Amino acid sequence: MKDLKHIKRFNESEENLNISDVSDSKKQLVLNCVSDLVKKFFYYDRKNDEDLEVGDIEKYIESGIITTDEIIKKFKDEMLNRL
Repeated sequence: MKDLKHIKRFNESEENLNISDVSDSKKQLVLNCVSDLVKKFFYYDRKNDEDLEVGDIEKYIESGIITTDEIIKKFKDEMLNRL
């Protein structure tokens, strides 16, 4: 009976490890999407935008027109509104 408890504990730890691996993998997928969003925000979405061209966001941050904290807060607020 003692051996069966050991086997059950081993199987449970294996299941937890697998869930953790999947969770880490999913987490990394989400973080990769955030990286893609930032690239689009700074470059790809600016390529054909006449109002906010490539390089404008960086210039506005450097000149103090807007801060990274303001941008991050807006992103966070928008994200939380969709949860």
